[in-house]
Amino acid sequence: MITQKKKLTIAFLKSHKPDYTEKDFDKFRKMVWRNIREENPSMRLTKGGYQFLKKNIQLKDYMVKLKRECKLKPEILLGLDKFITCPYYITNKEIYVFEEKLASELVLRAGDLDILIVSRR
Repeated sequence: MITQKKKLTIAFLKSHKPDYTEKDFDKFRKMVWRNIREENPSMRLTKGGYQFLKKNIQLKDYMVKLKRECKLKPEILLGLDKFITCPYYITNKEIYVFEEKLASELVLRAGDLDILIVSRR
């Protein structure tokens, strides 16, 4: 079974390099995703992956300022990985998502990741 992450990786790579090889795919996957394991559903992007989607693919992203500067603790990142099903990039001060509905929910929760994670359980 092909995962959503692999489907997106292939689509992103094909749009950039239609005649890619398996070696290109592996290199690209490492550049785009923070967690490259295909069985892991994490859609968290690297900084390079985020920049690629913005500049090369020109995907629309939504930036939400976090309520307070946040240490990206493992429990927060694992919580986000459980329910964010679109590519996202996070810093200590903001989160960038590529889905309008999720961005709206983040804004309604005032950028408080703890509340968001608890409400999704």
